Amino acid sequence: MLGVIVSVISVLGSVWQWDDPLDPAIAPFIAPVVREVPVSSAAMASEGGQSYAYLLGIGTAAENTPVTVGQAYLHAYQASQDRSALSLPHTLPLPVEDEVALCDFTQDRCPDQLLAAKNKIAPVLAQYTTLIARFQLVLQSAPANPLLPVADDTPIPFYQYLIQANRLQLTQWWYDAHRIAASHKPDAARQSSAALAALVDNVTTQMQHLRRHLAAEMTVIGKLVYLQMFEEHLVWLHRVAALRVDFPAVWITQLTPQERSLRVPLAYEFLLPHGYHLSMVARGDLFSAEQPIPLWMARLVYKPHLTTNTVYHYYAHTAMLSELPEADYIAQHQHWPDLAMTSVQELRNVAGAVLADIAMPDYLAYIERFHAVNRQITQWGDRQSAAK
Repeated sequence: MLGVIVSVISVLGSVWQWDDPLDPAIAPFIAPVVREVPVSSAAMASEGGQSYAYLLGIGTAAENTPVTVGQAYLHAYQASQDRSALSLPHTLPLPVEDEVALCDFTQDRCPDQLLAAKNKIAPVLAQYTTLIARFQLVLQSAPANPLLPVADDTPIPFYQYLIQANRLQLTQWWYDAHRIAASHKPDAARQSSAALAALVDNVTTQMQHLRRHLAAEMTVIGKLVYLQMFEEHLVWLHRVAALRVDFPAVWITQLTPQERSLRVPLAYEFLLPHGYHLSMVARGDLFSAEQPIPLWMARLVYKPHLTTNTVYHYYAHTAMLSELPEADYIAQHQHWPDLAMTSVQELRNVAGAVLADIAMPDYLAYIERFHAVNRQITQWGDRQSAAK
């Protein structure tokens, strides 16, 4: 009798350790963002690879070449066992608050603040020509292709350089627009109109570059940075159009589904919990790194595939929502499907249920930012139509 009981317990224990199969949809979801280790020389030399290296090295001193510095960092990153000592270069001077009071052009008070501080700001803009030149080179180059697999220590480009350079450039153009708008003499009217058209052309050309990067960007943070810079350009157009009745006709199309899509960036972010969840049982540090538990015990309370599948469904559904038109997005996100584990699954996967329920970024708020920009584009179109 005892033998039967032991056999039953053994069978039940074995059955309880079974995990679900990994969702077959995960492989194609992450395929665009899976990276080779080590990075191949061909990937490093590709246009996207060089753009990525350039972003990593953008903060190097003026006498250095960002792409060379970035590639050196990539080699050091791959060769290092302890990456805590590695850091991206950020020796190129950035505008500081007490020197150049740059502001976000989407803020209502920003344009007037810039005009009020013009005597302080304008003389020092020339100090940042290297920063602005690097920013423009980034925009004109191929979109960056992140070469490294996602990990806790994967470097994040110092996007503050792009954000600040963007505002420096818009500030200079804002001053130029006011100077042109001040030309009231009849004999200067034609010349000022041509100058304004050329200035606006510079702005809209840069907006096209920003949209190209927005469509191809593979990380969430990079996507949001490019969206922010595009929005600041759009608001700049609104501000300058209010200065002149002869503002040139500029038509801006809505952000496309590809420009709004978070599918690839979310797949890139999903790689981190994906790899983490799948490796926990093998590492044995489910509860404590100092006191690993036996494999069979870990399998009783933690199912890596079931956990990964649950988290994947959230990422995949959010990615789908990001590509919908605003009306469809509003209709669908208000009726969010139940993507959580069932009660039985939670019982089989006690530890995994806790991991799958860990709070994640509010990706829906990110999606709504894209729709907010599209509404601004609609307002711009209405304004242009009325002016015409």
